[in-house]
Amino acid sequence: EGESWLSLRPPCLQVPRRSLNDRLAESMKAEEAAEIVETVENTPQRIEREEVDFTGTNPLQAFLGAGLASLLSVIAWRFTTFSIAAFTRATPTETDLYVVSRLTGVMRQMVVGLGSLATGVFGVIALGLALMGGRVAAGIASGEIEAQSAVDAALDEGGNGNKPSTEDRDIADVAEAIRRAQEGL
Repeated sequence: EGESWLSLRPPCLQVPRRSLNDRLAESMKAEEAAEIVETVENTPQRIEREEVDFTGTNPLQAFLGAGLASLLSVIAWRFTTFSIAAFTRATPTETDLYVVSRLTGVMRQMVVGLGSLATGVFGVIALGLALMGGRVAAGIASGEIEAQSAVDAALDEGGNGNKPSTEDRDIADVAEAIRRAQEGL
């Protein structure tokens, strides 16, 4: 009598109880004692700058792409502000179902969040294209980048010699106008 039910267990099942702090301390000591193995994932990777050849890149195309991306960004922003205003004006539907009211809120947040995400993504793309177009135009103006058309580059590398397209002739015309402007300065 007076013995607990734990003492009635066979000796193989009687495990001494340890506190949570003791178990955590043991696991921390085991981790400290373990040898740290350097793997590819643990080694810091160095980001190396890669040189990109912009020969034959038309800055006008980059600026047109930036304009299109900024237009899409403005459209996404208008959609986002319109949806916020519409959700604010709308009276919430009274329902006895908790799930329906929660899903309504989640859907509103998703619509506004995706609109904001699209605005940001297209805005960053527009900024990047505009900066690239400016850098290419500055490189062509300074003579750092050769305004060689893509067809001329293909011919230099042993291409088949097809007739240049209208776009390639436009690139050559822009390059010639830049050269003339440089000579006039």
